[in-house]
Amino acid sequence: MPDVPEPPPIAAKDRTKRAEPSPRVRKARLGTLQTLGWIGIFGVGAAVGAILGSFDVRGWIIGIAVSGATVLLGFALHRSTRL
Repeated sequence: MPDVPEPPPIAAKDRTKRAEPSPRVRKARLGTLQTLGWIGIFGVGAAVGAILGSFDVRGWIIGIAVSGATVLLGFALHRSTRL
C-alpha cells in the first residue's frame, strides 16, 4: 500500500478559533438561558406561594418568603451568567 501523507497539524490558534462560537451565538445562548432561568425563578416563587397558602399562612409572610426567594435566586442567576 502506498504511504498516504498525513495532513499538516492545525495550529493551536486555529483550533481554538474554530471551537468557540461567534459572539452573536454566545449572546443568543446566554439570552435563552437567562430567559429560562427567570421562568424557573417565577415558577419556584409560585410554588412557594402555593405551598404556604395551602398551610393557611398569612399573606404578608407568603409575600416576604416569595420575594426573598426570588431575589436570592435572581442574584444567583445574575452571578452565574456574568461569569
